[in-house]
Amino acid sequence: MRMDPQVITDSHFIERYLLGDLSDAEARYLEQMLQQHPALLDQLDLPTAAERLSRLLALTGHESTPASRGPRWCHAATITAVAIAFIATIGIALGTSSSRRELVAELNAARTSLAIGNLTAPDHIAHLRVVPSPADKPAPMIHLGDRAIPALAEIRIDVSRLQAADFILTIQREDRTYWGRIDRLHRDSNGDLSVAINVGTLPAGRYEWKLDELDLHGERHNAGRFLTSVAAH
Repeated sequence: MRMDPQVITDSHFIERYLLGDLSDAEARYLEQMLQQHPALLDQLDLPTAAERLSRLLALTGHESTPASRGPRWCHAATITAVAIAFIATIGIALGTSSSRRELVAELNAARTSLAIGNLTAPDHIAHLRVVPSPADKPAPMIHLGDRAIPALAEIRIDVSRLQAADFILTIQREDRTYWGRIDRLHRDSNGDLSVAINVGTLPAGRYEWKLDELDLHGERHNAGRFLTSVAAH
């Protein structure tokens, strides 16, 4: 079979290789062709595959609701693992002895990072203030920052129009997944509710923060809401 970028693209060899859908003979043939013709790597734009997949990971987040999940290979962690394995396989096959050692070291570091998870420390503190709107009014939006250079977002929630002493705050992403809940949240010395969060822990997207107040009997009552956004870059 003649192997060139058009044939590889038309036959979806790369996608099938990543998914394990190629036969052993086809997989070996693809690896041998790329090893014998390394220029194909650049023509297929494979060196930027890891960057594109990382961007996809940042945009999609790490979790989704069970009902909306796709096949297992579509999960963010699996996409990253597949990309690591594929790039390492091709790179080690083409590299010199010294570059192979470097690639193996990078692969091991990537595997460790994947296993334990990555969390970037906040680069700065962002002081934010918001007044929640009633449920029947448009919700105010505040931007928390981006994941690339995350902030420690200190959010002060103005509850001066409310009488309760105790509150419950729930954080829900736009895809309806829950990302946090704080029970028995009390006013600070200024009469506000104060929350601090590392923006790097949140996938890019929009979030709805729902505030409930507790009456003397511990019953919950809707007290308002506001929206926040997190950018990928």
